[in-house]
Amino acid sequence: MRRMRAGDLVRVRPPAGETAEQVEHVRTRLLAEGAAAVKVLPGAPGPSVVSRASRATPVRGIREVVMAVAARARTNDRALLDAVLEAALAAEGV
Repeated sequence: MRRMRAGDLVRVRPPAGETAEQVEHVRTRLLAEGAAAVKVLPGAPGPSVVSRASRATPVRGIREVVMAVAARARTNDRALLDAVLEAALAAEGV
């Protein structure tokens, strides 16, 4: 990073957790030291409140998904539905 010279255009990206007062202090100080303009960019994102592990969707197999949907289906003959689905899954190699 090079030193600022009088008349430079300066961009500032505050770190996560920086308050508006702290950013304004830096901005006014840069202007006082001779910057022609100071552009304050959006701050860096803070830490995620929800961890990635808790957001992960459990991976389920095709057979498990198909049978779960079939279990919620309204049918008079559940055994026939299960047999048809099993045959179709077996035909597809699942």
